[in-house]
Amino acid sequence: MRTFIGLGIHTSLCIGIDRLMEPITQRDTSHQGAWERLIKAQLNHLGYNNVEIASRKSDWTEYDIVILSHGMNYRGAFNVFGGASDELARRLERLLSKSEARLISFEIPMPDVGEFIRRRHKTGTERFKQLDHEKISQTCKAVQHIERIFESKRLCLGDSHILAFYKHGHRVDRHDGLTMHGALKRGLKSLIPDHVEELVLCLGNIDVRFHLHGRGTDAIREMVEELERQLFHLNLKLVEIIAPLFIENESRKLPKSGYHKGKPFNGSWEDRDIIRQELGKLLSEMCWRNGYHFYEQPHWLMNSKRELDMKYMEAGKSVHLAPRYYRWIHGSV
Repeated sequence: MRTFIGLGIHTSLCIGIDRLMEPITQRDTSHQGAWERLIKAQLNHLGYNNVEIASRKSDWTEYDIVILSHGMNYRGAFNVFGGASDELARRLERLLSKSEARLISFEIPMPDVGEFIRRRHKTGTERFKQLDHEKISQTCKAVQHIERIFESKRLCLGDSHILAFYKHGHRVDRHDGLTMHGALKRGLKSLIPDHVEELVLCLGNIDVRFHLHGRGTDAIREMVEELERQLFHLNLKLVEIIAPLFIENESRKLPKSGYHKGKPFNGSWEDRDIIRQELGKLLSEMCWRNGYHFYEQPHWLMNSKRELDMKYMEAGKSVHLAPRYYRWIHGSV
């Protein structure tokens, strides 16, 4: 396992966190910048206090080390807004302003940005066409990569909502789109390394939104019983189960990437809220039987209609809480 802590970098050094193709949003109402916020929090936990999420105009020469995050939506190809523009050229020029020994690619090996430039050369602005794609390719090949900031016996595991329920000192395994049913079918043992002793588990929100409608209480009970069985065989010392989030008003817009079979949800708000309450009740009872901790969603997140109040959600359209209300940022751990 390649970790940042394993590189032996002194805690006094100045560390920048940035993306290649786009700036990292600094808004604490946007889930899109949450991954980099978490990287910074993990570094701070290790005693690296001179850490900054780079601003739109940051020059990498002001940092001793630059950690390159590729964003939560990277799937092996860059999605570039605005095309091969002067602004993109300015961002990519920084690859030649910093020794590759001081650049670190987070999670994945450094992509070949030179090849990306070569393919878009004809459509680029004059400044973009001036980029030395061969030299940038050479730089990218020499950039070291890490899989995570540190290894730990404590793990936060879940779907994309797990970022809201991070605990300091835990490694984070985020599986966007993972359902509780899907995790159990794969087997929790396949998702949780053998050395893990403490677990924070956040699953079930997607099951409530799409997959449990019309299946009845027995299906929910069977799923929770299977969860209980699999957790028991893991012999964990501490387990915390995160309750499903309250359900937002049906007027909330979702990106199409959050749709399932062309729909933003299955069933009415009332149907899904009954499922949420039943799943939460059964998870709470399971925790009580086994000495696990059950994290109930704070009631201040609800409005007078018992909906997840949209003022606590990410700005724009999505199902996530705004980072300012994450429990580790808001202080509600």
